[in-house]
Amino acid sequence: MNILYILGNGFDLSLGLKTSYSHFYTHYLSQKSKHPIIVKLKEEIKDVNSNWSDLEIALGKFTTNLTSLEDFDIVNDDIRYSLSNYLKAQEESLVLNNGIIKSITQFFAKPETPLPLTELRRLVKYKNKWSSSQWNVNIVTFNYTQIVEKIFENSNNLKIGNHHNHTIQLRSVNHIHGLVDKDLIMGINDVSQLSNKSFHENIDFLESFIKPIANQALQHA
Repeated sequence: MNILYILGNGFDLSLGLKTSYSHFYTHYLSQKSKHPIIVKLKEEIKDVNSNWSDLEIALGKFTTNLTSLEDFDIVNDDIRYSLSNYLKAQEESLVLNNGIIKSITQFFAKPETPLPLTELRRLVKYKNKWSSSQWNVNIVTFNYTQIVEKIFENSNNLKIGNHHNHTIQLRSVNHIHGLVDKDLIMGINDVSQLSNKSFHENIDFLESFIKPIANQALQHA
């Protein structure tokens, strides 16, 4: 049986990391900026709601202030560099003890354990249809941080539990939007969220800022 987990920012937040947009914005605002485009950007996004998706939409609207790809590169490089450094610091601040590691390992192996009894029985009954085979776990995460890898150390083909007479194996962890220090993708979902129409046909821009196109360009799974 193949089991897929999809992780978002709530996973990092549950471990005490300050990875919400409001956390990052406070940090970003504290960084001194001399370039007028960056100063204007920070002013424009100060009223953005607390969701990362709201920031990305705001960036799409902010493109009306940009007159060239060079302007975009200044904005894109500044915010991604700052985000990368901020998340690296958060990642390094995480202290994992054996209790946390054991609890998270058990969750990925048997997520039904904390459920109310009725739901627990229903899920166990469903999983028992595959009691005679190995269970393979794959994780897709939208997070840039490598917290899962930090927990499991070796996250490819790692035994994380047992069921009946078979094992539960963690097969892979896939970062759909890249990593803190590699291929970090921040952007919008499609050109309808891009206010500056002059960028709509610019391949270099689209491969940097439209997430599905950026994923293709970087060959993310």
